[in-house]
Amino acid sequence: MLERIRLTNFQCHAQLKVKPGKQITAVVGDSDSGKSSLCRGIRWLVLNKPRGSGFIRWGQKRCSVKIRLDGHDIERVKDSKGNRYILDGKEFKAAGNDVPGDIGVLLGMGPENFQQQHDSPFWFDRTPGELAKELNKIVDMGIIDRVVGEVASRLRKAKATELVWKERLLAAQEKLKELDFVADMVADFNRLEVLEKTAIEKRVDWKDLTEAIGSLQKINGQIEDGHKRVKQGRCVLKIGKEFAKAHAQWVRLHDLFLSIGRNREEMHKAGYNRDRVKVVLEKESEGLCPICGNEMKPQGRM
Repeated sequence: MLERIRLTNFQCHAQLKVKPGKQITAVVGDSDSGKSSLCRGIRWLVLNKPRGSGFIRWGQKRCSVKIRLDGHDIERVKDSKGNRYILDGKEFKAAGNDVPGDIGVLLGMGPENFQQQHDSPFWFDRTPGELAKELNKIVDMGIIDRVVGEVASRLRKAKATELVWKERLLAAQEKLKELDFVADMVADFNRLEVLEKTAIEKRVDWKDLTEAIGSLQKINGQIEDGHKRVKQGRCVLKIGKEFAKAHAQWVRLHDLFLSIGRNREEMHKAGYNRDRVKVVLEKESEGLCPICGNEMKPQGRM
């Protein structure tokens, strides 16, 4: 039951409070006194349409409509912060043209519940089909029409989607045929991965082999140096042997020279002694040989 209505800064009303009767309430007043604004405000709150910026009273920054319905306070506010609802002190954001769920259920009304000032006589201008739909809305059978419409809409969308996907599937199949070479590429790529792995292993082996060759070359150089040194040692040894041999010969020659020198001295002494003996002999024998008695002839000295 609608218990109270309050409009604040809504069109011509700075503050309007109305307490409806328990059955039928008639609003009477002069033209432009705000009778339609009252109905418009209730409709604005119930349907969340229109946006409401044009309903703000001249010179004000916000407007609101508040009702008390079945013991609940429901208010719609439009200001610089946007459009929002307040239910029993709890605030709800109103996005688009939809009434927040809990509030919409509590209100339980739609466009069919309102007859505006310039509308045609209530439902008398409707076709039988349209009238049936309006009646269905009131007795909550409109859900059948909505479900049927929704099912038909979804069916159309599903068929359109199916057609699109069939076309995409055909295009994908054609594209897949064009990509038959990919399998071969994958196999080649796998082989390349194996070859790359093998190359990496060989690169490591090649590095080790290079280092080993370098070490061998270094050792070979050391061996060659050793050979040269051995050869030089052999030459030195040979020269040493030759030197020792020459030294031995020199020693022998030196000994020979010493012997010759000693022999010369002995010969010199012997000659000297001979001459002395001869002189003595000649003097004692008076020029005659003591052996044969013949005259000794003088001889040159050695």
